[in-house]
Amino acid sequence: MAGLWFSRLWFFVKTPSILQIDSVVNRKSLHLSQPRKHTVIVVGHKTITLKYIAFIFVSTFYSLNCFSQIQEADFYEKAYIYLNDSILKNDFTTASKLAQACNECCLTGIALKFKPELQVANKFIQNNHGFPYNDFAIKKYDLSDDCLRSLRMGVRDCELANQVLDSLDRFWLDYKMKSDDEIRFALENLLSDTKDGYQVFFSDIYRSTLAAELKEFCLPFDEGMWMGASTLFFFVFDENGEIKQVYSGRTIYYN
Repeated sequence: MAGLWFSRLWFFVKTPSILQIDSVVNRKSLHLSQPRKHTVIVVGHKTITLKYIAFIFVSTFYSLNCFSQIQEADFYEKAYIYLNDSILKNDFTTASKLAQACNECCLTGIALKFKPELQVANKFIQNNHGFPYNDFAIKKYDLSDDCLRSLRMGVRDCELANQVLDSLDRFWLDYKMKSDDEIRFALENLLSDTKDGYQVFFSDIYRSTLAAELKEFCLPFDEGMWMGASTLFFFVFDENGEIKQVYSGRTIYYN
């Protein structure tokens, strides 16, 4: 009897339209003025409605989803701290020097002032965008200079380089970029309205990895065409959500 009850309960929970089940009321005779009846399950002296079961099921799914988003938010926060504290402050010029360079370059007569902190752009890149093959190969594999050159140029004339490329192709085989809204939800505490100065463009989280591209802008990034060199990063996180490895490389954009 207990087995029969459990099988019926599981059927109702698995049914996609569980919130619309009515076992007694004919759908064609429903009116707004009529009380709505629901299928019930009686366990001992307790009565459980299917709507209540559905509520528990949906709430559990929502909680698991929120937990996943919290984990992703942690990934982004750790990547941001790494980029802002270890990269921007050590490897880049100050915001005042960036403003001076912009004035000397192309914006004479305009008093520029940029924020010193790294700004998180409300625009996103793919997880495999500009992957730093060279740094990855140097840190993970013992490749010759010729093989490294083949890897950078994408020329398949080195067997070891081919194996590296094939392994990465398999890694992203099932990758499909998440929607902007999903990424934005996990990044909501870091996103900035500022669009000039030092900007980082994050990717979505895929198999505990994250890509980021760091650029400098004299003008808002959504105004006009941008040219220059950007630094790309690829973060790998361990099972505890800590940064395990970071690969990086430079990319030059031409008009």
